[in-house]
Amino acid sequence: MKPESSQLVTLAEHDMVLAELALEREIHEQCIFHCQQALEKSLKALLIERSSSGRPRRTHDLVSLADEMSLDISQEDWSLLRRLGEQYATTRYGEDVDYDQTRSLDYLRRTRTLFAWLQQQLS
Repeated sequence: MKPESSQLVTLAEHDMVLAELALEREIHEQCIFHCQQALEKSLKALLIERSSSGRPRRTHDLVSLADEMSLDISQEDWSLLRRLGEQYATTRYGEDVDYDQTRSLDYLRRTRTLFAWLQQQLS
């Protein structure tokens, strides 16, 4: 694995841990934020591994990152990427959204599954 992608994988793993901890502490917006970050960093790591151009462009758009690689993922996973992308600014900048345990747990469960698949693609 390239050093740049290896570093992103480590950071993505940290984001997954932080998402889990945030859920345990019922800090829902941070749980969802770290889910988004874990997938963003995983997608960028995979993009680095699959290209010779070096670092990926600076974006938080999960759908465009996955689309750039033509990933063969389910409609449910595309929906997750789209929904997490929509939540990025909301969770990052504290816009008025009421997150709860059920919603956070749903995001985290779906993120875990896609995260594991992306990690397999990196192996």
